[in-house]
Amino acid sequence: MTFREVSVSAVARRQTSTRVGGRIDVKPPKIRSTVAHDVLPAQWSDLHPEILPEEWLLFDLAKIDPSDADLKHAITLAGASGFSWTNAWNLATRLWVHGLVSKNVRECAELSALVPRELKPILALSQFTAKTRYAIYAEATAPAFAELASSGVPVVLLNGAALVSRYPPGTRLLNDLDLLIRRGDNAKVSATLQASGFQRVLSKEVRALGKGEDSQLRTDNETSFVKHSQSTPLSLDVHWSLHNVLLPFTIDNHSLLSRAVPVRFGAASLLALSPEDTLLNYASQLIAEDLTVSFVRLADIHAVVSGGISWKTLCDTAIRAQAAGAIHLALKGACLLGAEVPDEVFRTLEDACHGCGLGSEIVAEPRWPLDRFKLAGSARNVLTPLFSSSTQYRRARIKALPREAFRYGKRMGRTTWQCYGTSLRALGLTLVSAVAVGGLSFSRSPSSRSLTRPLRSLLWRRRR
Repeated sequence: MTFREVSVSAVARRQTSTRVGGRIDVKPPKIRSTVAHDVLPAQWSDLHPEILPEEWLLFDLAKIDPSDADLKHAITLAGASGFSWTNAWNLATRLWVHGLVSKNVRECAELSALVPRELKPILALSQFTAKTRYAIYAEATAPAFAELASSGVPVVLLNGAALVSRYPPGTRLLNDLDLLIRRGDNAKVSATLQASGFQRVLSKEVRALGKGEDSQLRTDNETSFVKHSQSTPLSLDVHWSLHNVLLPFTIDNHSLLSRAVPVRFGAASLLALSPEDTLLNYASQLIAEDLTVSFVRLADIHAVVSGGISWKTLCDTAIRAQAAGAIHLALKGACLLGAEVPDEVFRTLEDACHGCGLGSEIVAEPRWPLDRFKLAGSARNVLTPLFSSSTQYRRARIKALPREAFRYGKRMGRTTWQCYGTSLRALGLTLVSAVAVGGLSFSRSPSSRSLTRPLRSLLWRRRR
């Protein structure tokens, strides 16, 4: 799904909008579209009048290589009456895609001409900041990476660190650095990092139990290190597995290391996950994080898919790792930004994980990466199991629901009877979400979306 064809509707929304209480209240007109997608742009517009043009702009510009149609749509949005560049920039900054937006705006003369003069230096500064942050990380980790390389200890970059070399300079801001190692190399890697000035930081759960690193090695899949460089805290997460043991995936760490590809990180020559394994990593995180996604993560997923994927390798890897549903969701997310995925890939994944097609159709929509909206907790209880082919995981998820609700009540300081009430309320809300999802399963055609809008509204919430 791509939104670049929404320009006519977007302009009309702005031209017919009214400002109420400091916000834009928009009423989109219907338009015709010849785009062959499951959901037409006009229908997205009708279903989501609450999404502002400044937010739609990110679907055009928060990507490495926007198409001519993306840029044309962005120009139309930005040139419409009432469009706020200040709001658009604040949004891009909050969602961590301001480097991409800055690069794409500055490289398009017609779009750049629409930017207020006082904002243009800030756009340039954002790219400089991203370059500086990258340089600081590269300098701080260089001695440790050199030592590990000379010792024959393989280190593989994950997440943003694995992708930063694919992004144009100054467009991918590093919040932290993620590494994948062999479990048996943990002591060597830990000692090397600490010798380079990094301090080990145990997880909150381990510290709360008064345990040490041995406990974290048994119960978790990563440990963290922090170093202050030029008064800047640098965070580094060392993983010996892509996920913890509670998730329903069978991802072989040795295979990941064997398929790693060479990349440059500063002056160092390192390894990074292959594109297919990077997508597998991101997909598994979508499940681990209860179907939440940030816009920068969505931009990363789009960058991986649009940068070139072996579809056969991806499908084989996904099915082998029991992550077909998670990959299906990640690819649908990439389509939100305009990535092209063969229909055969989706069919192959749906055959391996029945239910993921419905789950992706509900989750991967424009509200998903925008921080003003979130899936209701009860909806995640129903939808998350749809992305797993493991019956055991699905049962465990259902059994854990009342227990987790009870524990939540205890953490909030409620009495035992109040906690029982919390559990019953969680079960009731989950039942409502299950009914809504069941209704949507019978009404999946594009023409029925307007009729099923009330059901979809039950599954989403506005963030406070």
